[in-house]
Parts: sequence; structure tokens; C-alpha cells
Amino acid sequence: MTTPLTTLRSTIRFSQTLYRIAAAATSMATVATKDLTATGEFVRRPTAFHNKITADGSSGFKAEANRYHLYVCYACPWASRTLAVRKLKGLEKIISFNVVDWLLEEGGWKFNPNRDDATTADTVNGSARLREVYLKADSCYAGAITVPVLWDKKTGTIV
Repeated sequence: MTTPLTTLRSTIRFSQTLYRIAAAATSMATVATKDLTATGEFVRRPTAFHNKITADGSSGFKAEANRYHLYVCYACPWASRTLAVRKLKGLEKIISFNVVDWLLEEGGWKFNPNRDDATTADTVNGSARLREVYLKADSCYAGAITVPVLWDKKTGTIV
């Protein structure tokens, strides 16, 4: 017989298991302690690519159909927001996207189309890991590898 107490205990055990999995993934990814505040809050590091798309192309990145490609991870709220905006703005046929594996391993975000239906291969650059995409944009790049990434297919760089 299932009682509310049994259900609560089961839920707590499940939550503890999820926490352990997340902690292990974080540990495997070797997240630097400088990314966390004293209370454990994640603080996003500054990124190196800060360009923008303009209608007239004065930024070097002109608004054009099928020119841009998103790299996302469903586990990242920032990346998920870009997909929401893509949908709300009706850009599904204009901006393509790929999804990296949710498991952040030692080598960084990986394209793993064999894991499940949610993750994909890199259909634009053929990369095995997102780090390779960053290195195509800047061969000397040594910063954080994060999602989302907006890739310019025309110039071969990150926006």
C-alpha cells in the first residue's frame, strides 16, 4: 500500500539521486570554483564573442535567411531561451540549430546523436565537440566553452 509518507520518501530518494548525477557531471566537467559564489550560486564568466546582427550589415553580420546556426543544450536555460525566441519570432526555417549532449563531460559539450532523440550531430561544421566550433572561430581561443552559440555560416565564425 502506497502512503503519502512512502511517496514522499520515494520522491526524496529520486531527488537525491538526481542531485548526485548533477554533482558528478559538474565534477567531471571540472567547473572552476571561481564560477561559484560563496553560497554556491553559478556566475557566468564573460565570453569573448559579443557581436550582433544588424539589418544593414554594418556590424559585419547582416540579417539574412539561412546564414546563422544555433548551437544549444536543452539543459541550459540561456540556450533554451534562444530556442523559445526563435519559435516566437517565426525563425524556425531561417535559423537552423543543433543540440549538444546534456552531459557535460571532461572534454566539454559533445555532439552525441546516438544518446537519444534530443541530441544531434553537428550538421554545419561536422565537429565532435563544441570546443572545435570555438577553435574554428578563433584557433587560439582558450576561454570558456558555453551555449548558446550563434554561428555565422557565411563567415565561419561565432557572432
